[in-house]
Amino acid sequence: MRFYRPLGHVLARIPLRQDGSIRLTALLAGAGVFTRKQLRRAKPEVDGLQMSSSDVVSFAQDQVREIALHGYQFTVREDRAMTLAMHKPADVVTTHALEEGLRIFDLLPEWLFAEDLAPVGRLDKETTGLILLTEDGQLNQRLRHPSRGLLRHYEATLARPLDTARVQEALAQGVVLRDGHTVKPEKLQRLDGDEARWSISVGEGKYHEVRRFFAAMDSHVEALHRKAYGPVVVTGAPLDIQSTLEDGIPCCSSLSKNDLVGTAIAISDSLMRIDGDAKAHLYQSVQLDDELRMLEICAEAYL
Repeated sequence: MRFYRPLGHVLARIPLRQDGSIRLTALLAGAGVFTRKQLRRAKPEVDGLQMSSSDVVSFAQDQVREIALHGYQFTVREDRAMTLAMHKPADVVTTHALEEGLRIFDLLPEWLFAEDLAPVGRLDKETTGLILLTEDGQLNQRLRHPSRGLLRHYEATLARPLDTARVQEALAQGVVLRDGHTVKPEKLQRLDGDEARWSISVGEGKYHEVRRFFAAMDSHVEALHRKAYGPVVVTGAPLDIQSTLEDGIPCCSSLSKNDLVGTAIAISDSLMRIDGDAKAHLYQSVQLDDELRMLEICAEAYL
């Protein structure tokens, strides 16, 4: 993902059709500065050529177009949907709602158009670890859907040891929660032989699933950390709430081998964007062929 600060504020990021086309009305409406009445009979200039707002324009890969209308000058760039991986700290919520407290979106750089980023599932306020954010709604849906078989890997610190016989039963038959949902973990084992620390891998991501599972096992989760989601594995330190991120976000573009998930996208920084081979691997993991194409609309100047 590239951001062009010298061009001015990023007004909008809107999706393109897969063929790279978009109606000018939709493009200009996405900038958020025109009323429907202003666009109804508008005659915008596209690369110096006057067109009708009902016309369709196409964008080749990485193409840039200059559009002028009603005293506004826009630079519009074709790009791809952005996907970020964050190592979430404790006491931060994964929601856009302002009233919930400090949000993961409050930790992102100010220049980032965070409104179009949606979390892939949620982590509760106290849970730390990996949270994925993406502009691609179809990718988000497929990553979350149980049919894709993507495991969520957690590390839990418990208040009380687990009974060995119940652990074996949970692995063989699952544990029925109060709401009737059965949790049958793919993996449940001690971490480094510690009676209080366990690793658990589940495939559905139900509400507070891991905490409720251990509660049904007559224990209580004192600390919970998500280590991996599908092929994405977090290895670095959590994001520092007090720090201010610079304009650049490190790019995770390569793959590595990991005992937990095999071929892994290793997130070594507190916040990284997934691109290149790593992004291709992420899309392949959910059998999704094409990345969502986006337009980035910048206002160079108000004329």
